[in-house]
Amino acid sequence: MHLFLVDSSIFVFRAWYGPDKTMMNLEQQPNQAFIGFTDFVHRLLSEQAPARIVFAFDESLKTSARKEIYADYKANRSPAPIELKRQFAWCQQWIDALGISRVSSPHWEADDLIGSLVHYHRAADLPVALLTADKDLTQLVAQGDLWWAYLDNYRLDYAAITKKFGVRPEQIADLLALMGDKVDNIPGIPGVGRKTAANLLKKYHNIDELRQNLLEVGKMKFRYAMNVQRSLIENEALLDISAQLTRINCDLDEMKAVRLTRRAPDAQALQQLMLEQAMDPARRHAGRIFSIRRRYSQPAMPKILLFNKPFQVLSQFSPSGDKRTLADFIDIPGVYPAGRLDYDSEGLMLLTDDGRLQARISDPKFKQAKTYLAQVEGSPDDSAIRQLGQGVLLKDGPSRAAKARRVAEPEWLWPRLPPIRERKNIPTQWLEIQISEGRNRQVRRMTAAVGHATLRLLRIGIAEWSLGDLQPGEYSMIDD
Repeated sequence: MHLFLVDSSIFVFRAWYGPDKTMMNLEQQPNQAFIGFTDFVHRLLSEQAPARIVFAFDESLKTSARKEIYADYKANRSPAPIELKRQFAWCQQWIDALGISRVSSPHWEADDLIGSLVHYHRAADLPVALLTADKDLTQLVAQGDLWWAYLDNYRLDYAAITKKFGVRPEQIADLLALMGDKVDNIPGIPGVGRKTAANLLKKYHNIDELRQNLLEVGKMKFRYAMNVQRSLIENEALLDISAQLTRINCDLDEMKAVRLTRRAPDAQALQQLMLEQAMDPARRHAGRIFSIRRRYSQPAMPKILLFNKPFQVLSQFSPSGDKRTLADFIDIPGVYPAGRLDYDSEGLMLLTDDGRLQARISDPKFKQAKTYLAQVEGSPDDSAIRQLGQGVLLKDGPSRAAKARRVAEPEWLWPRLPPIRERKNIPTQWLEIQISEGRNRQVRRMTAAVGHATLRLLRIGIAEWSLGDLQPGEYSMIDD
């Protein structure tokens, strides 16, 4: 379980700059940023079911703490247009109506609010997940935490940040101070880029230690070391400014009392927002799921739902163009997918309202078995079966050992619509494959790696649960 801390502006801006500029509300005001943001929120709540979550928003920062330090901080950015400011307000109203804590400040940025939430609420049994795309927040990551560009499903943990930037997360603020940040108009030391800054911090650990050893920099073994030493000495005063700008404030006392768990949502406020923003039926359905009042403070027996996902159905509730989603088949509030199944795959999905069970099923570290039936092109020989069992080399690394065997076509199997592509002179063979990880399109890539393309793929088992006699589009509730 993680404490989810959301850098909200990232997701509002992503929708604002998205391709669909035609969305309007009932007043004919643009609302694509609001709609995109609510789509993200629904996806997050559906997929992760976070028990503890806070959204942080930026306000107008003309009088921010960093502006007081350096008047040109973020001066390269144009003022937000009124159409965007209006949508930021709607996004905050949406979070409030969902019963989720929201924080903002006229003096401090969302980064500082998030940093203080991390400082006061992170615990050994409650690591944080920082949902953002801002590199500045990597400085907050400790062992067990995640920096997560959620919509791109790109995650960095402590070790991955160290590998990517060449310094530990606690050195990121000093790295940015040395190299500067054009995005935020933070001055750096001329001639010092990321690689040079990382080399300096590997030797001297932090800016204070570096400043005590400026006359030693020229002796370091990298090109132009003497030029870098000269630039550091001539521009040392810049570090007094940039170090204050890049370091996140983690000591805001007002973040101590922020509620981490959800309150009951305000169904009336949600319905009113959906009406005013002219949400389409699919999005209104998604909003209604989260408008149902629940006693969040009282534990209940978890719901577990087994679903036979048909071909060409997205394994999510949130709408995506004209594609069918789980919302077309399941109208039970509060349950979310434990893992995903490809749009063009079929078979067993498990949905639950238990965040821990969801993590146990979907997180590869728990090595839960998932069993598939794959109809492949050609006739895999013993060597191919043996390779599948031992693990095959994929582009993202070798797969774990698996179980693989040839099987007859199941008698109970329903026809697929449309049917698979078959070539007259090439036979097909059914395989049963059991894996204990869940990479993107893994089974398909494994069979391709041994020379046999997968034509049809069904999942028939997840850990101790099986598909049974469920037909496509059917689901059943089971006891835990």
